[in-house]
Amino acid sequence: MKWSDVIGHQIQIEMLHEAVRRQRLPHALLFAGPSGIGKQIVARLLAKALLCVQNSETDLQACETCGSCRSFDAGTHPDCLTVSKPEGKAILPIALIAGEGDERGRSGLCYDLSLRPMLSRRKIAIVDDADCMNAEAANAFLKTLEEPTPDTVIIMISSQPDALLPTIRSRCQMLRFRPLKSSEIAELVIRLEWVDDRQVAEEIAALSDGSLSQAAQLLDPRWRELRTMLWTGLSAEKLETGRFAAELLEQMESKASDAGERRNAWSWLLRFAVEFYRNELTELTRELSDFAPTDNTPNGVSNCWDRLERTNQLLDRCLEEESRRDDNLNVSLSLEAWLTDLAQLRRKESAVR
Repeated sequence: MKWSDVIGHQIQIEMLHEAVRRQRLPHALLFAGPSGIGKQIVARLLAKALLCVQNSETDLQACETCGSCRSFDAGTHPDCLTVSKPEGKAILPIALIAGEGDERGRSGLCYDLSLRPMLSRRKIAIVDDADCMNAEAANAFLKTLEEPTPDTVIIMISSQPDALLPTIRSRCQMLRFRPLKSSEIAELVIRLEWVDDRQVAEEIAALSDGSLSQAAQLLDPRWRELRTMLWTGLSAEKLETGRFAAELLEQMESKASDAGERRNAWSWLLRFAVEFYRNELTELTRELSDFAPTDNTPNGVSNCWDRLERTNQLLDRCLEEESRRDDNLNVSLSLEAWLTDLAQLRRKESAVR
């Protein structure tokens, strides 16, 4: 991949190019922004260009042909060091940062960075999931940030920079990345050949919150089944709260293997509900605009306004639930309470018709 292949983040990329042109690139960078928006891709392109042995010190274009570039593309470059939290783990352990037990201080990222480069002019460290370092790992890494070797560049990647130690943040130049535009996500979904239908790509992009990783999740048939099930239930004339909650919970649990994944499924469910009611508002607004000023249908206009107001209330209830952040959330109880509130609001709507 080349810089020209990157979709989005052009301002951030130009800032990196300008820093290199001026030879003012910091020794430690913090790429901050939501997950799945391309921070790691930019970090790897930056690392590849900095390691290239053919370009100049003021050029951030990798030559693509030297031994360093070929080694980088093969994933075997000895001067590009990457660490991230192990799969299935919640923390980035100190063993990866500074070694463990008898190996403390003689292995891990900090030790590797203390060695001379083998193939290029410098060493590059990419620390993904940087906010997942526990206190011990973060404190061990702090000394490397405070006293870096002249030939070292450290790129930290974080979706929650506020979770990092203030002493670590203060020693890094932060570069903030924004979510991708829906049009950019749709273009990536098509380019990666995840789908070949532009309309489907745009529907997925609209729900992705600017994150390609979230767009990828939406391609899972089980998520789409959950969305279809929810929309069918919300479209029904009567909302059977208990039965519907049980069906939704069963579908969510088939997707989620632990409490964290169940909370993620709950977030998706609420996002699908928000999408449903926003679509309803669009349709009602169009219906209201179809009434001609000369139409003698005051009851029809009044009824449409009432439905519009009630749909806004239903949407607000979904947005309120979506905005809550509770690590101890009981999904089953929250689901039933939320559906009960929606059913009550819908009964008020039926009463005014």
